[in-house]
Amino acid sequence: MDYLTGRKLGADTIRSFALGFAPKNPSDGLYRFLKSKGISDDLLRRSGLMNVDERRGTMYDKFWNRVIFPIMDTSDRIIGFGGRVMGDGKPKYLNSPETKIFDKSRNLYALNIARKTREDYLILCEGYMDVISMHQAGFTNAVASLGTSLTPGHCALLARYTKNVILSYDSDNAGINAAIRAIPMLRKAGITPRILKLEPYKDPDEFIKALGHDAMQERLRNAQNAMMFEIAVVKRDYDLGDPDGKTQFFERVAGMIAALETEMERQNYIDAVSREYMVEKRMLQELVNRNLVLGVTGLSSQQSSSAGHRSVSASDDGMDDYDPQSGYGPDDPFAYYGIGPDTEFYQDESTGSMYQAPPTAARNNRLGNVKQQGEMISRQLLLNYIAQYPSTYPTVKQYVSAEDYGETDSLTGRVAQLIYDQMEKNGKVDEASILSRFPDAADQTRIAGMFHTLDPASSRTEREKAIRETLLKVFSAASGSAGNDLQTVIRRKNQEAQLRTLRITLD
Repeated sequence: MDYLTGRKLGADTIRSFALGFAPKNPSDGLYRFLKSKGISDDLLRRSGLMNVDERRGTMYDKFWNRVIFPIMDTSDRIIGFGGRVMGDGKPKYLNSPETKIFDKSRNLYALNIARKTREDYLILCEGYMDVISMHQAGFTNAVASLGTSLTPGHCALLARYTKNVILSYDSDNAGINAAIRAIPMLRKAGITPRILKLEPYKDPDEFIKALGHDAMQERLRNAQNAMMFEIAVVKRDYDLGDPDGKTQFFERVAGMIAALETEMERQNYIDAVSREYMVEKRMLQELVNRNLVLGVTGLSSQQSSSAGHRSVSASDDGMDDYDPQSGYGPDDPFAYYGIGPDTEFYQDESTGSMYQAPPTAARNNRLGNVKQQGEMISRQLLLNYIAQYPSTYPTVKQYVSAEDYGETDSLTGRVAQLIYDQMEKNGKVDEASILSRFPDAADQTRIAGMFHTLDPASSRTEREKAIRETLLKVFSAASGSAGNDLQTVIRRKNQEAQLRTLRITLD
C-alpha cells in the first residue's frame, strides 16, 4: 500500500483496477489455498499461476512479493496477471504465461475500460502504471500491450474500436524504436497513428505528476503526425550542417514521400516538410518526382531510361508472368526490359560493352505499385553490378544474401543463387554457364537482358555511388522479411546507417 500511494494512486483507482499484493511468505500460500478448494494439480499447472519443480515434484506460487495487476478481457473477465516486484528483485515485472484463455498478442491492458470511451482515439502506452496514471488523470482511453512488443494482432484488436491511435511510448531510444516499429503495423491495420511528445519527461506517469491534466490534454491535442516523427528520427542520421549530409537527408525524405500512395498525400507532405525544414518546395518536389520516375530506386536522374516499361507482381519479380494483353511473353521477351524499336543503347566507358539503361517503373499498374517495381529493378541491377564488377561482391554479400532477391523458385531468385555460388567458387560470373542452366528460350532471353542492362555513369565515382545506392535499396527492401524483434531491428538500422556512408571501390 505504501508503494501504491507513493505512486500517487488514490483509493478509487486502486479499487477500479483491482490492484493487490502477493505476499513474500509463504511462497506457496496461493497453491495451498486453491488446493483447499479442491482444484487439481493438473489444472493449477495449466493455469499459469504456479511454478513447477519437476525434479522434486512440487509446486509453488509464480507471483510472490509483488504488487498484482489483474488483466481483464473486454468482457471484464480476469484472464491473467502482472506483478511488480517489491525491492530490487528480478525480473522487475512478471506476467502470466500464455494459456488457453490468455493470448498476449490479442489482448490489451485496460481495453475493457478504454473501449467505452467517448473519445475517437485510443492512447497506446508501454506499461501498466502509465495506463493507470492516465486513467486516474481522466484519460480513460489509455491501453498497453501485455509485456510484449506491439503485434499485428494488437493492431487488429485496436482497429475494432478506433481508426486513430496516439502512441505514448517512453521518450528514450527504446521507446523511439518501439514507436518506429509500431507505426507501419498500425497503418497496415487501417489506423492513423500519431506520436505523443513527452519531453523533457520520460513517460506519461512522470509527465502527469509534474504538469498535470491540462498540460497532458494539450500535448495530446498537439500529438505529432507519425510520418513527421519518422522524418525527425531519420534526421538524426545526418549532419545538416554539412552540404552533403543535408542533400542526403532530403533525398531520403523525398524517397519516403514518393512511396506514399496518393498524389494528395505527397503534396501535403511536401508542403509540411518544406515548412518544417526550410527547404524550397520546388526543390523537394523535383526530388520526389525523380524518385517517382525511377520507381524510388535511389538511382541518379541521369540513369533513367526513355524506353517503355513493364510492371511486376507484388508477390514475385515479375519475370515469370505472361500477359498477352501487354505483349510480354515468349513472342516478346524483351518487352519486360523496356526494349522496343526506339530503344537506344550506349557503350559503357568503363566496361566497353553495350548496355541499355534500366527500365522505369510504371505507376497505376495492376501487377504492382511503383515501389515494388523499383525494388525489383534494383535487385536485378545489383546482380549485374556483381557480374560486371566482381570486386563488389565481398561487400554486397555482407548486407544482401542470395535469398534477399526473391523466392528460390522465381527467375531472379534462381539467377541470384547461381551468381552467388559462382562468386564463392570462382570469384567471377560465367554468364554463358548460367544461361545454359535454363532450357526455356524465353527465360534465356530475359536473363541475357538482365546482364545487358546497366545504368549510364559519366565517371567512376558516379558508378561507385550508384552501386552503393542500389545496394542500399535492395537491403532496405529485404528488411520486411528479416524479423521485427528488437535486436534484429537495431542491427539492421545500424547496417543501414553504415551503408549510407559506405565507400564502394571498383578495381
